Parts: sequence; C-alpha cells; structure tokens
Amino acid sequence: SLLALFCLVSFHNKTVDRLKKRQTAVIAIGFFIPIVVSLIIDSIFPVMGLDVPVLGPIFGSATSIFVVYAMLKLELFKFTPEIAAENVFSTMPDSVILVNLKGVITKVNRSLVELTGYSENELVGQQVSMFLKQADGSNDKEAVPKIFTLLSTVRELRNYEIGFNSKSGEHLIGVLSCSVITDGNGHDIGSAFVLHDITERKKMEQKLLRSERLASIGELATILGHDLRNPLSGIRGATFFLRRKHSDIWDKEDSAMFESIDKSIDYSNKIINDLLDYSTEIRLDLAPVTPRLLLKESLMLLAVPEDVFVVDETSDQLSFFVDTVKVCRVFVNVIKNAVDAMPEGGRLIVKSEVVGEFMSFTFKDSGVGMSAETLKRISSPLFTTKAKGMGFGLAICRRFVEAHGGCVSIESIVGEGTTVRVDLPLSLGKKTQK
Repeated sequence: SLLALFCLVSFHNKTVDRLKKRQTAVIAIGFFIPIVVSLIIDSIFPVMGLDVPVLGPIFGSATSIFVVYAMLKLELFKFTPEIAAENVFSTMPDSVILVNLKGVITKVNRSLVELTGYSENELVGQQVSMFLKQADGSNDKEAVPKIFTLLSTVRELRNYEIGFNSKSGEHLIGVLSCSVITDGNGHDIGSAFVLHDITERKKMEQKLLRSERLASIGELATILGHDLRNPLSGIRGATFFLRRKHSDIWDKEDSAMFESIDKSIDYSNKIINDLLDYSTEIRLDLAPVTPRLLLKESLMLLAVPEDVFVVDETSDQLSFFVDTVKVCRVFVNVIKNAVDAMPEGGRLIVKSEVVGEFMSFTFKDSGVGMSAETLKRISSPLFTTKAKGMGFGLAICRRFVEAHGGCVSIESIVGEGTTVRVDLPLSLGKKTQK
C-alpha cells in the first residue's frame, strides 16, 4: 500500500491534467485508509486488549476492489487521444494560450510560463491583454480587440508580429498565429494562440543592420578623409598667408576671427580623424610604462579647470606594455567627460590596482551622473548628450582598449557621479618580447 501510495503521489505531481490530478487523489485516499486502519489494528488494538484478526484482510480486499474499479472506471492510465494531446500541448517548444470568446485565458502551456515568468495560476482567468502589447507601441487595450476582429473575419491568423512584456518588465517580440476553436456542433468556443519568440532574432537583425551601416560609414569616412583634408589644408594655408601679409593693419576683432577659423579647421580635422579611427584597423605600438606615467602624460594633453581637483592614487612601481598614445587618448577622453560632468567643480579620483591578470584604472568623479537610459547607450557610436560632437569619443576609446585585450565598464548614479573602469592586460608586452 505504501509503495502504491508513493507511485500515485509521484504521478499526481507530474501530471498537468487537472482531472487526472483529482482522480489520482481519490485513489490515493483509498490506499491511505487501509494504512491507517492497519496501524490501528496492529498497534492500538493490542494495547486495548482487542483482537479482530479478520478486519485487516477485509479492508485490504475492499481497497483492492476499490482501486481496480477506480482505475477501470476513470481510465487513469489508459492512453487516449486526449492524453496524447495533453502531452503535446505541455511539451511544445512554442508558447500556447487557450482563450475563450471573452478573451479570458483558460489554459497555457509550460513554454509560456517559462517565457513570460508568470505562473499558470497568474495567467489563467486573466485577459490576454494583460501582457500582450502591439509592437508598434499602440495602447494595450487595442491589441486584443484588433486580433479578435481579424479572427472573426478570416478565422485564422498567421505570423502577426506583436510585442509583450515579461513579468520582470523585459520587452519581448514574438510572432503570433491563432485560429478559432469550434465544438462538435460547429459553434465557436474560443481561440488558440501559438506564440513563437523571435526576440533574439530581432536583436541579431538590428546588430547586423547596425554593423552594415557602420561599415558603410567606414568606407565613406576613408574617402571623405582624403578629399576633405586637402581643402582644409588650403584654408589653413590661406589664413596663415593673410595673417603674415596684413598683420600690421588688423585689430583684435580680425585676430579673433582668424582664431575662430583655426578652431573650426581643427574641429573638422578631429571629426575626420574620429571617423577614420573608428572604421580602420587598429595597430598597436607597444612600449613599457607605469600607471602614474600614463596619467601624467594624459593630464599634460588637456587643461583641467582650477575648480576640479584630480586625486592621483595610481601606482608608480609596476611597469607594463601598452600603446601609450592610444591609452592616453582614452584617459584624456574619460577625464574630459568627467570635467564636463562637474560644471561647478568637483573631485576626480584616479586609482590603479592589479586585478588578476589586468591593471585596472578607475576614474570616479563627483559630477551629475547619468540616467539608466543614457548609460545604456553612452558607448554607442553617433550617440552624444553634448551640443557639439559626433558621439565617437567613447566608442573609439572602447575600440582602443579592446584592441589591447582589455575592457571598459561604466557605472553611474544621477546626482552622485560616474565611475569609469579601464582594464588593460599585464601580459601583452611579455608575449611580444618572447
């Protein structure tokens, strides 16, 4: 009886059919009763001086008859088309939702539970519009009526792309196919929805399109770089000639105008260089350097405002190999961004420490910080929060660091500041020396 009870409990926990669960529970109770009776007869009755030897066999026989009758009557373990359909429904890799005519969910399979993060109890009895959301961003209330309107006319809908949110808030994209379900008399009783998750495919498509666009930008930058530098050189040469020729007659306003022309030429050259640096292959010129020397050379390349205090906590002991020019450019960009984030002054703490096989630099400022949305896109090319710039700064820095075999990570809290971490490998130059 105990062995049979154990098997029934195991079957009850594994089956997904609610009717079978109730039937299994009935039979399990039938087994549990003789176990209790046997315990009373064998343990309690002898203590009380009672001896009823025939009671045990009577309950055992009655239990056997009850179990056999229940299994035959309820067809508990019989393989039927309904059982096969239930197994297919529960093991399908795509998510399946059964909905009644009012749009209320009546049943879901395991794949939908795993995809959305909602339990079956949370979904059953709710409107489908609870988590369905059209990919075009329309109001949630319009999604389900639109689908049912189409179903009422065409009776079947295939490859309808929708967006929906998981329980954690993650936005997912799927392809929905659905059809109307009828009973034996041909009356509509609901609809069946099959949802195929294409979120990862969409992400890959977006990455591919972005890569193709950036590749096109790279080809265009190479052509424009050479074509634009010639006229820029001509403009610089012409301004130099005019300065020399008319230096004795111009005033401060003329001098400011020529300085503005020079700055515009420098800025145009910077845009061309950024495009070329981002799109061309990176070659490293490695040289030994210490963390403190890297920071010192970087600070010499820019003018830090007097109200911004740079705290140098880098090491001057350990020497490692990097492309000094490129890493200094990374540091200059990071420090400039930190200074821009502290318009009223502040403190920038720069530390270096050995973390495993990397030299880790951290730049922590006390600036205004960044929102989560900005932080998510901050390293993307062509994205900038500044009024002036192309948005290639951090993207190029990341390329330079990754060319060394390192990585860049950024953390920020609005109102508290930003921390940029640059990890560079310690073993890069050693392999070259060997």
